[in-house]
Amino acid sequence: KDLEKAGAKGPDAIAREVANNLSASPNFSHLPRSVPCALANNGTMDQYGLSPDGEVRNGSPRHIPLWRHLRRAAFALDSLILRLTKTERRRLQYEHCRSVLAYRSRRLCFHVMVPVRIARRFRAQWRTRVSSGVETRVAPDNQRKLAPGEKRILMVSHVQFWKTGNGTGYRVQGLLRGLATHGVRIHLIHLGAIAENELTPNGMQEYGIDSITAIPNWQAGCRGTRRRRGLGAWWQALRGAPLPTALPDGRTMQDYDNPFVERLVARLSHQISFDAFLLEYAYMASLTQHVPTQCLKVVDTIDVLHLRQASFEARAWSHPVTVSRKEEAEALGHFDVVVAIQEQEAGVLRSMVSTDRKVLTCYPALLKACSEDVIRQETADRRRTALYVASLNEANMEGLVDLFEKIWPLVLEKSPEARLDVCGSICDAFEGSLPQGVSLRGFVPDLGALYAGAAVVVNPVPIGAGLKIKVLEALEHRRPIVATPHAVEGFPDIAASGIAVAEDPVDFASAILGFLTDEEQQRSASEKGRQYADKYFALETAIEPLVACLSQHGAAASSDN
Repeated sequence: KDLEKAGAKGPDAIAREVANNLSASPNFSHLPRSVPCALANNGTMDQYGLSPDGEVRNGSPRHIPLWRHLRRAAFALDSLILRLTKTERRRLQYEHCRSVLAYRSRRLCFHVMVPVRIARRFRAQWRTRVSSGVETRVAPDNQRKLAPGEKRILMVSHVQFWKTGNGTGYRVQGLLRGLATHGVRIHLIHLGAIAENELTPNGMQEYGIDSITAIPNWQAGCRGTRRRRGLGAWWQALRGAPLPTALPDGRTMQDYDNPFVERLVARLSHQISFDAFLLEYAYMASLTQHVPTQCLKVVDTIDVLHLRQASFEARAWSHPVTVSRKEEAEALGHFDVVVAIQEQEAGVLRSMVSTDRKVLTCYPALLKACSEDVIRQETADRRRTALYVASLNEANMEGLVDLFEKIWPLVLEKSPEARLDVCGSICDAFEGSLPQGVSLRGFVPDLGALYAGAAVVVNPVPIGAGLKIKVLEALEHRRPIVATPHAVEGFPDIAASGIAVAEDPVDFASAILGFLTDEEQQRSASEKGRQYADKYFALETAIEPLVACLSQHGAAASSDN
């Protein structure tokens, strides 16, 4: 009964009642058999000094020693500490992981995000520099519809063709004039600056140009220019120093890759439907990837670059672009049509490209013809003057030095009154005393008067590449010519041209003296040169192969549509 009453009070109360009864009865004989087991299972017997057999341990259970309570408290505290320690350890591990991740993220921000921000700053500076000064000029009749048979071409060139002070400009100007005569409209991206008084709307119509977009700082956006920066240039730029804006010497064809020009080409190609894409030189062949596939891709090579580089290296001269035959062949492979300036180079180019690529020969076109009045004036004026016109480069410099040292003294021995006029930017390289009878004219915008006053034109260049435009200019002005074999390299049927070809200094001087002293010889050579130029270099016929290719492509595209 007592146990039943105490049962509602819990196992501890039951154990105390049992302990009280044990003082009168030392065993459990008067209790049910299940009670000791229940007490043992609940763990209260051992806590209150009872053995499973009912015997009292360590004296009377009425007076439990304090150390037992302390031990129980210590055990409970130790269990609590153990549980708390596990939780705290996990918490500390979590906090440590968070701190490590935060530290690593901060380091990541420093090592990754800071360079990214610097790169973004450089990109902004680069875009600002490249896009600054970009100008677009539009011809008055730009919006007119194309007439039947007219073509529209997107052209990219760095050549200042409106200034005919060099051979490349003469070549490009003749190409544009010839295309304009066949009804081709040009949208030009000029890589360079154009002065305010240059290429006015009337001048644009003369070349068949509908619009011009000039990019003065295009080299600043080229891959080669950006690669020149390095860490030092980056640090200087962060401090406000200007970034490099020009391509370095010894650059490769890949250095010409320019994302700014590529985006411009892609945008124009999307806005306007062009029949063809024309590129001067193959340096920026990557632009063809941003032109629609139906657009005919044409490159005007002007020179075979790896052959020109080899000829320069043979004389220990520096060539501005480093290119191998394989690299040039890969660049030419981006184009559908490859235009050569002369037939010999066309044969070399055919061996470099696949058979499905067309290789055409388009000779430079004569820009203007001399009138009969000018010819009569030239014949009447018997000034014994030789003329040499050249731009400043190493090949022309070596040729002029040979003329001064080896050829001109022989001329003066036979004709002391002979004179030599030197024109072009090559005059900037000479200072001090000059040989007898030599005059430096410098750059002359209009060479008509000088050609009219010359009995003979000389070209002593020691190497050949492309087609020497100065020889073509002399033919255009109906002047007799004395040239080295390298100067007339690539000219067709040279025997019918009236050009005196001489390689030895003695023969060269003798040919000059012949034209200076013999009026009939001058007249005969001038007449042969006129017929020769009209046959091969007339404005209407020089680029006929390219025009025929454009027409064929247009007909094929129309049939596909």
